[in-house]
Amino acid sequence: MDIREYAVQGALAAVQCAVIQVGSIVSVVLLRSAGYPEPTQDWPALPAFIREWGPLAFGIPAAWIIATIVLEQRRPDIFSKRETFLTGALVGAVLAAIYVIASVQAWRLLPHVSGS
Repeated sequence: MDIREYAVQGALAAVQCAVIQVGSIVSVVLLRSAGYPEPTQDWPALPAFIREWGPLAFGIPAAWIIATIVLEQRRPDIFSKRETFLTGALVGAVLAAIYVIASVQAWRLLPHVSGS
């Protein structure tokens, strides 16, 4: 087994982890700027979940790496580097969308945005 054979997984997982890290920082900073964890406020579930359980998201790239390596080894006729790249890009895009949505929800809580 040559480690360079899995360079695609490494590069895409690094991008996925960067999305998780930056997205978590942005949504948590916005949420904290809005006053989180004030108990009287009704906080949006997604940014609050990211604030409390965000590090668990790093398991997503890890699971994706394991799944793609197993699929490439056991089913090379169906799952090749092309599918690895496409699924990795899709996972990254879904993660980015989740963090953008969470950040927008947290942004709307800020006083100058909500008009309060």
